[in-house]
Amino acid sequence: MQIEKTHLAVFSPTGTTEQVLRAIAPYFPSLSHEIDLCDYQSREQMHRFGKNDLLIVGVPVYGGRVPIPARERLERFFGNGTPAILAAVYGNREYEDALLELKNLLETRGFRAVAAGAFLAEHSIVRSIAAGRPDAADLQKINAFAEQASNKIEGIDDISKEPELFVKGNFPYREFKGDPFDPHGFKSCTGCGICAAKCPTGAISKQAPWKIDKNRCISCMRCVKVCPNGARNLSPVKYASIRKMLESKCKGRKEPEFFF
Repeated sequence: MQIEKTHLAVFSPTGTTEQVLRAIAPYFPSLSHEIDLCDYQSREQMHRFGKNDLLIVGVPVYGGRVPIPARERLERFFGNGTPAILAAVYGNREYEDALLELKNLLETRGFRAVAAGAFLAEHSIVRSIAAGRPDAADLQKINAFAEQASNKIEGIDDISKEPELFVKGNFPYREFKGDPFDPHGFKSCTGCGICAAKCPTGAISKQAPWKIDKNRCISCMRCVKVCPNGARNLSPVKYASIRKMLESKCKGRKEPEFFF
């Protein structure tokens, strides 16, 4: 099939999911539109795609699921037999039901998943886990995935006749119990407001950015990543507890998995 326009849609609070998508994108023609699913101000915007568009979409894995804000924003996407390439990016624990959830979500909205991958990246909370990933070895595999996906799309005559793509996962999806890890501002916070502007859920007060709405915070760690003064983080006691728990669950080097 002939792709006329390629669209990127990414929810990437700390930038690693975006790294994966940007490694995939050059294998496809006419990248014309990038949609930042972290942008809180445009969260209600509708997006419509045609049969000759290609959507490449990536999300991180939170507790084995698609992050709730990403899911809510993707529910405003509408395809028309539009081919889609899916990426779920996780921090070396498990991706569990996230890739299946992403596939089902998009296919109920008029998209056809033609390729999907579960990719590895540095853990957003405990950065020593899968540190530096995606690394050079990951990028080689991402490139191979993108090339194979591109070849598959070129060979499709009628996407409506393509068999359903199989990906790993279970339905009903695992229960997501939330993230009780809300980072906050320390005394070195200057009140610049960058964290409030970048927060994908509007959880940080613009008037008092050292404060956080625990009911909105998803512990994505974007505020920690973007703070120019290193003034935001988890409390040392909480971080030590989380690190111990995650390091016990994230042992060994996991590798990407691809589905065509």
